[in-house]
Amino acid sequence: MSVRILFIIPTLSSAYHQNRVNELLKLGANCSVTGFQRDYYKGKKWEAPVNSLGYVEHGNYLKRMKTLLKSIPSIRKQSNSIDAVVCFNLDLLIITWLGLFGMKKKPKLIYDVGDIRSVLMEKGAFSFLLRQIEKFLLNRIHLLIITSQAYLDE
Repeated sequence: MSVRILFIIPTLSSAYHQNRVNELLKLGANCSVTGFQRDYYKGKKWEAPVNSLGYVEHGNYLKRMKTLLKSIPSIRKQSNSIDAVVCFNLDLLIITWLGLFGMKKKPKLIYDVGDIRSVLMEKGAFSFLLRQIEKFLLNRIHLLIITSQAYLDE
């Protein structure tokens, strides 16, 4: 039986995420994808099953919050028979953790950090709050994937 992985991605048309999933499919993993639609580019047809969590605008966290929060029940439902959930970016980690909260049989939670968002580096209450939430959630994940050693060093 192959490992069942749910990828929760910020943009369904992302070639980066699609390549990641396709490589795991070649290795025999049973992958599915859920994410958000955006007005970027069309992208290619996925080889894995795909579910849309709705449309989000680029940029402003607060404008996206309603759509993100509405996706939590869907993430929870899709995670019921999954071995691992891989989420990209802090906002997706937050909603994924909320979706998994209280489940009796939780999948392993994996956080993939492809970039550090500028809002996390700013001064101010909102940025401080996001950093504290990330710190809290980092203690609750099973695996952290980073694309640069500099994320750990700085």
